[in-house]
Amino acid sequence: MLCGLQNIAEKLALTSNTLYGIVKDFAGISPKECITNRLMLEVQRKPQYSSLSVKELAYELGFNDSGYFSRLFKKIQVRV
Repeated sequence: MLCGLQNIAEKLALTSNTLYGIVKDFAGISPKECITNRLMLEVQRKPQYSSLSVKELAYELGFNDSGYFSRLFKKIQVRV
């Protein structure tokens, strides 16, 4: 993904463990899950404003593997 937990933690001058604890306490989910949920919101919004293909959208959001992106999106849709 575009922004890994370690990268975000470094930008905030925190350790990844500290960031994990803060996000878990605040949101009740792991940072990875929080990032994924946010990306999936973008996935739902983008088609309304863009004519990108699923593959192009995946790369724009930082996914290197469009197959993984598609599976993740389907998994998220099942939970919603």
